Amino acid sequence: MVLPSFPFLVEMEVTSACNLDCAYCFAKPFSGYTPSFDDLVYLIKKTKREANPFEFVLLGGEPFIRKDILDIMTVSKETFRHYGISTNGTLFRKFSKEDF
Repeated sequence: MVLPSFPFLVEMEVTSACNLDCAYCFAKPFSGYTPSFDDLVYLIKKTKREANPFEFVLLGGEPFIRKDILDIMTVSKETFRHYGISTNGTLFRKFSKEDF
C-alpha cells in the first residue's frame, strides 16, 4: 500500500468559544482561545503551501460565533479546492443564503 505524500484532511480551530454548554464537550477547558484574522490567514496559506491537504475544515468551539467567519471562509475557499466548516448549526439564522 502506498500512502499519499500529503495529509488527506487538515482541521483548523478558529475559536474555542461556543454558544452552547454541552456536558460532553472536550473544548470547554480551552475556551477563550481565538486567534486573530491575520494569524488565521497566515496559517491557512502556510497549511496550503507546506501540507497541501485534499480537504481543509474550519472548526471550533462554534466557528459562526466569530464576526469575521465569512471572511475566513472566503480565504479558505480561495485557498483550497475542498473546504468545509464544522458547526452546531444554531447560528445560521443570523446569515442569509447570499452570505454563502
